[in-house]
Amino acid sequence: MKKTCTHLLLFCITSLCLLWSCNGDSEEEEKETQTFPVVEATRRSITNYQTFPARIEGTENVEIRPKITGFIETIYVDEGQQVEKGERLFKLEARALRGELEAAASGIEVAEANVADANVEVQKLIPLVEEGIISEVQLTSARAQLNAAESQLAQAEGNYNSVRENIRYQFVETSVDGIVGSIPYRQGTLVGAETETPLTVVSAIDSVYVYFSMNEKEYFSFLRDTEGNSLADKITNFPEVLLTLADGSEYGQKGRIQTTTGQIDPETGTISFRAIFPNRERLLNSGNSGTIKIPHQLQDVLLVPSQSTFEEQARTYVFKLAEGDTVKKTMIEVETAVEDLLVVQEGLEEQDRIVAKGVNQVQNNTRIEPRPVPFDSVAGSIEQVFRQ
Repeated sequence: MKKTCTHLLLFCITSLCLLWSCNGDSEEEEKETQTFPVVEATRRSITNYQTFPARIEGTENVEIRPKITGFIETIYVDEGQQVEKGERLFKLEARALRGELEAAASGIEVAEANVADANVEVQKLIPLVEEGIISEVQLTSARAQLNAAESQLAQAEGNYNSVRENIRYQFVETSVDGIVGSIPYRQGTLVGAETETPLTVVSAIDSVYVYFSMNEKEYFSFLRDTEGNSLADKITNFPEVLLTLADGSEYGQKGRIQTTTGQIDPETGTISFRAIFPNRERLLNSGNSGTIKIPHQLQDVLLVPSQSTFEEQARTYVFKLAEGDTVKKTMIEVETAVEDLLVVQEGLEEQDRIVAKGVNQVQNNTRIEPRPVPFDSVAGSIEQVFRQ
């Protein structure tokens, strides 16, 4: 009886072990055959963009300064207002100048009277000299007095015109069409030609300049990739550039690079460029910031989605499908990143299959059930990066 019980116990233990082993094999088999989306490494031509911080200025930034000293009496415009050439912006108080004008007018009257008196004296002496009653010296002296009186009259007239011109300068006008900038002064402020800060700045913005800089390495690389024998030729052949605004949106017009200093700023170690953009809708203003995007064509390059890769110890890997749909951890050499794509230099060939998504759930050297998906569905919106 005891022997029978022992045999029965051994049978139960063996059965449980076999059952557990089968369940484990089933779970392992299920784990090994998990389904993952896969894509093929694809070769295409693509546009990459170099980006550089930029500042925006009007093509003309005219400082508005008074030509006379006076208190601001009237401000005709507001900040950000569109103005036209010759339009009045400020009026300065000119009561003192009107007093000077009246005094200058009186000076003219006195000078005119002196001229008249001196002329009468000359005319009176001429016949007396001719008849020999008086000497020629007296006539010469009278004529000298007449000349002096005429000079005083001219000086009085010049003084009058100067004061009258200064009165006209009480109205401060703009010399260009554009947008009024910041106005740091208010009514009652005393200003003059020597005031350090201008009354305002009017910026012509039908077109705008966009300034950006490259470091020395970027500069020479950019020149090397651009056709032309001279710097002037290369500037002519520079590609059209794009502008990203501060809110991340793309400006609707393309610009072109006009010039570069070609000299390294010793303080920043960079070389400055200037591009020009049309601004007919006057969306851009002086002082705005943005990002310049310079396109660079990459011809027939091998691409993989960035989300299909992972990094370990500063190296980039993918899970490549080998024989029997077994995934192999494969290191790749990346040339550059473009949006959500990576340009592969080494490690893959065209049409190699890789795990598209969920690489953090995949174990190396395990078999999966591949589910092919379109490359574009993993790469995201390719309309912005693939050249048409």
